[in-house]
Amino acid sequence: VLDRCQGSPIIICIIYESVARRLGVKCDTLSLPEHFLLRWKESYTCEKSSLDSVPYFYIDVFNQGKFLNLRSCPRFSTGSQCPMQKKSKPAATTFEVVERLANNLEVACRQRTLNRNARLRNALELIHLVNPRDIHCLLKLARLYMLSNMDIKHLMICLTSLYNELSLDDRNRLRPNMQVFQTYTDSRANEDNNPPPIIPNPHIDGVDYAVGMIMRHQHLNYTCVIYGWDPLCSASEQWMLQMGVDQLALKGNQPFYNVLVADGTSRYAAQDSQGWWAQRLLPSLIEAREAMQGFALPPSEMYYKDP
Repeated sequence: VLDRCQGSPIIICIIYESVARRLGVKCDTLSLPEHFLLRWKESYTCEKSSLDSVPYFYIDVFNQGKFLNLRSCPRFSTGSQCPMQKKSKPAATTFEVVERLANNLEVACRQRTLNRNARLRNALELIHLVNPRDIHCLLKLARLYMLSNMDIKHLMICLTSLYNELSLDDRNRLRPNMQVFQTYTDSRANEDNNPPPIIPNPHIDGVDYAVGMIMRHQHLNYTCVIYGWDPLCSASEQWMLQMGVDQLALKGNQPFYNVLVADGTSRYAAQDSQGWWAQRLLPSLIEAREAMQGFALPPSEMYYKDP
């Protein structure tokens, strides 16, 4: 934000308030339904009568630091009453500021298309870290984990605890979701207890990469490791249509690889492709230390595809 001189209202307010506080000027953060402002008055006293007589001014830092008062209220709220009329509205706490910032990140991630699921997962995990009792965040995070074929045991423990505290009507509304999550958890537990036999695929001409190779995506620039492959695309027609496989030069008539991405998600990538929908995997020389967090590789080794 400081380098680009651009940012969201809440970030600019935090910077403005931090600088003002270091200069001895007190500003309160004020969280409105559709905006974020700073509140300031010329003097603060301990006497209630004197305190009420000193008017508040509001600083719209997102609008070049414009000073506002009750008469110039731009009515940020959709309601008929100006939100600034409530002089007793308390200043936003640090917890409320961080929680709103995390919620804004979630909204921004949903508007992105590039690497959207990974960004959304990080935002939801931040919200869960800030407010572990946000059951709506837990529901969204559990659905995202299921979409990425990830373990949701920890989320189920939190969800079950909060679910039991809800009213009967709320539990009835959430019961279908809880049943889906429980079925998914039981299915994963059954797979862990009864893993299918590993039958290595025979070598097939045209399959350029092998299990265990660490790759980097051509367009999305994520690092991944191959843990399986199919000689032809084995996904459903609906998935291929959604992912634009028909726009590839070879369509589904080419090897597809199961890859584990460093962010914990699993993906299905085509060997060769052209255009925006490309899922092409390019071999690259990767120092193992760069991928240690995701794959726990020896730090002194280098991995690359043989020419």
